[in-house]
Amino acid sequence: MKIVYITNARLPTEKAHGVQIVKMSEAFSSLNNDVTVISPKRVQKEISHKTDIFNFYDIENIFEHKLVNFIDPYVYR
Repeated sequence: MKIVYITNARLPTEKAHGVQIVKMSEAFSSLNNDVTVISPKRVQKEISHKTDIFNFYDIENIFEHKLVNFIDPYVYR
């Protein structure tokens, strides 16, 4: 089964919703599903040294993560 998880959340993030998104995606992938997570490409000054979600959350790279470009209002604060 193909599963596409579309979120408006900043990934990676230190918040709980980020952990839930990647853990659910990892679990669906481990059940032989084709999983793609799509999230916006957002500015992340706080954690810019770890922008790869698989390293940040210490999970297996068994699903695809796509970033979508958009105008981030955070830049103009």
